[in-house]
Amino acid sequence: MRIRKTYRLALTLLVLSCVACARQNNTAAPPKPGSEPEQKPLEFWVGEWDLTWPGNNSGETAHGTNSIRRILDDCIVQENFSGRDAMTMRGQSVSIFDVRAGKWKQT
Repeated sequence: MRIRKTYRLALTLLVLSCVACARQNNTAAPPKPGSEPEQKPLEFWVGEWDLTWPGNNSGETAHGTNSIRRILDDCIVQENFSGRDAMTMRGQSVSIFDVRAGKWKQT
């Protein structure tokens, strides 16, 4: 009788350890945020940009800057615009790829 209980206990422990091992092996690491191929098209934009546009007077050229970087685990493309002395305008936008809609959205 005692051998039967020991056998049952050993068998139960073996089954439980097999189940735990199988669960552990089936747990794949989630993909790194921002690594989906759809999030790569805006890579060309990332960096520091010197901007020019026609000034207020004929023949003038106005200058500004645009700083583009990836933030929050590379999931968001953040734009920071400055018109510097040419205009008092400053701006910021964030762009994110909406997986459900299958397109980029900018705010």
